[in-house]
Amino acid sequence: VSQSRYSPLILSGSWTFTVVFNILFWALFASICIYATFRLLGISKWASALGAFFVSLQLVLLTTRPVSMQVPYASLFLFVYMLVLWIQRGGYNRAVYLSVVSVIALMTYTFTGQIAACVLGIIALWCVLTKRKQRFFELVVAGLVASPLFVTYAWVLWTTSQDPFYFETLIRFGLVETRFPMMEVYFYGRWLLLMAAAWLFLLFSRGTDRTFTVQSGVSLALIFGLMVAFALPSIVGSDIESAVHIGRLVFPILAFATVVFLADAYSNPRKNLVFALGILCVVIVFLATAKNIFDR
Repeated sequence: VSQSRYSPLILSGSWTFTVVFNILFWALFASICIYATFRLLGISKWASALGAFFVSLQLVLLTTRPVSMQVPYASLFLFVYMLVLWIQRGGYNRAVYLSVVSVIALMTYTFTGQIAACVLGIIALWCVLTKRKQRFFELVVAGLVASPLFVTYAWVLWTTSQDPFYFETLIRFGLVETRFPMMEVYFYGRWLLLMAAAWLFLLFSRGTDRTFTVQSGVSLALIFGLMVAFALPSIVGSDIESAVHIGRLVFPILAFATVVFLADAYSNPRKNLVFALGILCVVIVFLATAKNIFDR
């Protein structure tokens, strides 16, 4: 799965064709997943199309460079689509599809799988705290069904680590024993905190009606999942530039959450200070994501 970007090359395609194919095909696939997710969330066709275009612009920076991010971005938004589908409709079959997509995300890019695991962990904890036993058991059963795929990945990882120069190579790549976060944690974390604050302001602006909708639940789960992923190296005590890799996924998720927030706020506005604070926070995040499009 992680080598799927080489498929045209394996099928006797030229190197140039393979590069162009990866940029166009996987970008289109990711855009379709984004659009389909917005439609699942009840956003209109035109707003979904504009939102998908805005989020897709966040992918241009790295999908047009030789860093192999075409497939990871596609797997990330396929995971988001399956997550929304399962939250909305439930069912063991959709939970299994979600688990399989999560393992595929892990195989394509370790840090995408790490974020997927953090998001699912947060949702599982929420199911336990709110006594949603059916949904929790759906996740557990789906995880067991998808476990053979994970075992396969773990076996490949274990055999790779048996190379006598494996850990020496990791150290050369930047493996350090430290609990101090990298600068990227601050750089990306401030926007995540601001986006989380925007959603919380939106929820509190609705007075007694503060129940989590699918829109707010998915957005906050993704945001907090990214935060947990950023915090893990400090908890474990070792880091290999994780924040740099996780940071590549932050602005696409922020752009996605911004579009969902604006659609939710537009459909159910409030005339109070807390709602205005939420709008202010999301406007700042929107400007940051818009600026990210032009950063090179």
